[in-house]
Amino acid sequence: MKNFLRPIFASLTVLALPLSILSCSEDNNPIDPHHGHEHTPHRDNAALETVVELGRIEEQGVRVELYGPQQLQMGYVELRVKLIEIATDQHLHDARVEIHPLMQMEVDGSTMMHGAPSEYPAVHDHEDGSYLKPVVFPMAGTWQLEVKYQHDEREGNLSFAAEVHQGDRLKSLTGTDDQSYFVALITPHYPSVGKENLELAVWTRESMRDFPLATDLSIEIDPYMPAMNHGAPGNEQPVLTDNGHYRGKVNFMMSGEWRINLKLIKSESILIETFFDLMVE
Repeated sequence: MKNFLRPIFASLTVLALPLSILSCSEDNNPIDPHHGHEHTPHRDNAALETVVELGRIEEQGVRVELYGPQQLQMGYVELRVKLIEIATDQHLHDARVEIHPLMQMEVDGSTMMHGAPSEYPAVHDHEDGSYLKPVVFPMAGTWQLEVKYQHDEREGNLSFAAEVHQGDRLKSLTGTDDQSYFVALITPHYPSVGKENLELAVWTRESMRDFPLATDLSIEIDPYMPAMNHGAPGNEQPVLTDNGHYRGKVNFMMSGEWRINLKLIKSESILIETFFDLMVE
């Protein structure tokens, strides 16, 4: 289990994606793309990132602590929330916790709010008392993380500011069906030579607050090493799992820069061709 280090909240220089990727609307429906579907993350070396306290707020006798990677980047991010009763310094167990990422943008002279892909519900870790909640940041910039919780008769709705840096583990693309897709590379994060677990997740956009998981796709991978001009045998194509993600295995034959080419297919038609670049140690 990760140890939580000293509180830190880094200010990062941000680069925003074009507004054509994320144009805002005034849809006020809360996102709930995977409500009721418990998600247990597939962990490998991606879980070795430093986790720090991003902020804390005290309200109604409860201290809400938010934890995550020391540097927030675009893509799939695992956040944790701790609920602590101030009077007793005890964790509140078996609460319902949600995190809604929200960003405010100015479009044609109007202020708009848009959300981001997320997963429900948060998973409670009884060992350290935290609630694990993955979210996806589709663009860099200043986000508000709306943390909602309910525990017995207590409930709260708090907001944490978060600076998100540019990253290369998320693709925002338009498919041949004119639908917006967000493709996240979850693992591997720090790959080494040999077979590595590969996990991907794909969301579509129904509105700027509604991002359901795309669970009706086939995904094909083709790893390629540009410097050596060859691919690699022994890969296992990603297949849909019970949490709406796609898992397989990718074989890295040697260290160096690799490109994982992807095809997203629906009804035997290719929707998207894209790739992720990785450095293999």
